[in-house]
Amino acid sequence: MTRWLAITMMLLALTSCGREVPLRIGPASVEPTFALLEVRVWRSAECPLSAADAASVDNFGDVAVVRYYTSLASATSVGVVPSGAHAVSVLARDGTCVARAYGCTPRVDFASAASVDVVWATVAPSFACSAGYQCGAGSCFEPRLDAGR
Repeated sequence: MTRWLAITMMLLALTSCGREVPLRIGPASVEPTFALLEVRVWRSAECPLSAADAASVDNFGDVAVVRYYTSLASATSVGVVPSGAHAVSVLARDGTCVARAYGCTPRVDFASAASVDVVWATVAPSFACSAGYQCGAGSCFEPRLDAGR
């Protein structure tokens, strides 16, 4: 009996660490031109209120997993995600970091989900990187300060 208890505890520990779940983005009729596709798994089960909120680079504390892809064909997984309910957002940016498409699926239960299906739509290009950040190949980043060398 103790052997079964040990095996059960080990399986519970492994499943609570998370698992990789396939990602499907659609509909296929929405195919924006983009340089970078940003996939975020939010610690909250609810989606950000807007694409601009999801694009904010100042809220990485709210994000459990971030993955970047350069093509839709390569965006096949959200990576290993902690078990529990999370929201999953997809944001496509062009080479100047302007958002071109966005979608989000709330309340994905990563303990049992067979896949994550995100429905996206094009968005009006009205924002890029947050103040203090620079754009490089579709990705917003905080510039490093030179140490005087």
